[in-house]
Amino acid sequence: MDQESQAAFAAGRLFDASTEKIAIVVNNDYSLLDHRRNWVEAFLGAQATVLVYAEATGPHEQLIDRGVKFTNTAIGREDVSLIRELARLLRLTIVLLRERPHIVFLIQTRANVLGCALPLVLRRTRFVRVFGGRGRVFGDTSGGSRLVKLATRICLSLSAHCKNTTSIFQTPSDLDYFAKRQMAVRERSRVIVGTGVSVDKWSEQSQAPRTDEPVVVMIARLFKEKGVYDYVDAIRLLRKRDVRARFELVGPIDEGLSTSVSAQEIADWEREGLVRYLGRQENIAAILRECHTLVLPSYHPEGTPRVLLESAAAGVVRIASDIPGCAATIESEVDGILVPVRDPESLARAIERSVTQPDLANRLGMAAQARARREFPVERVVAQVLDAGGVRRR
Repeated sequence: MDQESQAAFAAGRLFDASTEKIAIVVNNDYSLLDHRRNWVEAFLGAQATVLVYAEATGPHEQLIDRGVKFTNTAIGREDVSLIRELARLLRLTIVLLRERPHIVFLIQTRANVLGCALPLVLRRTRFVRVFGGRGRVFGDTSGGSRLVKLATRICLSLSAHCKNTTSIFQTPSDLDYFAKRQMAVRERSRVIVGTGVSVDKWSEQSQAPRTDEPVVVMIARLFKEKGVYDYVDAIRLLRKRDVRARFELVGPIDEGLSTSVSAQEIADWEREGLVRYLGRQENIAAILRECHTLVLPSYHPEGTPRVLLESAAAGVVRIASDIPGCAATIESEVDGILVPVRDPESLARAIERSVTQPDLANRLGMAAQARARREFPVERVVAQVLDAGGVRRR
């Protein structure tokens, strides 16, 4: 978009949703603000009434202050209790019947499983099923039982074949995966890469001076499939080679998952002198301002990780595992480096190249920033999301 269109977008003048009531069902308030704050801002900017149903973990006050009607709604995680599931579905159905929104965004697998029958109940409501990846239940290491996977497939198939639903995926491979298993209908599905990034905001970070010592950071929820242990093992290899760099770990301990990293493990790594743990950080821009290399050795069934978009816009060197979600944002050796999954040695070699070869780092960072501006601007992504939801244009 040109500057005039961007200003109009920010002011909500490109869309007319003044009579629309838009509901969002998502795991928790932090997840929504961390990954899709731009969507909420766009809906509000379009003068829509925005309803959010999510578990309150603290930052929901930010939504309320912006005029969002927030309802504390626990939709659960890794929970296979049929009674609890039915109780949650009943509560969600009741509140949506009371509000009767025009559009409902069901974000991530849990919300789509819980809300699978809602399109049948609210036939005049448009439902947008949003998938940021395949979800843990379909991951290679999820440990989920066949019964849970079968139940999930049945639920997603039920909603997929309702004519008042549209599905959004972040990679073509995810769309193919769901469509081949009857969990999505291609004719009512779209691929929208990423959640969008404000390139000008993040590119400002690249203009700030970074520390003399290269800083390598991994930013993620801390559970096994994100590749945390591979990152630590790679650091051990680099320490043995006397590679000069400071290694940091940023993100919350994901205590709701069976494969979560423990606080004791992190404390042990710090005592060993491997990493500096910064915990959950709200100001990721400040982290990237000092960051030289961003690492994400994930083998979780990712969509397009937001941190890879933000670090690209900031001109940071990106090293990630060669899985579809990461590969959708990185062309290896052009605007980042892709490494084999669960391969600490390859990860260590890539990190060593990034911190010891300034010309390579500069080339990769500049190319990543150019690509972010070209392919991932928030204006384009949110416009596509609004179109998928049927938000009326003026």
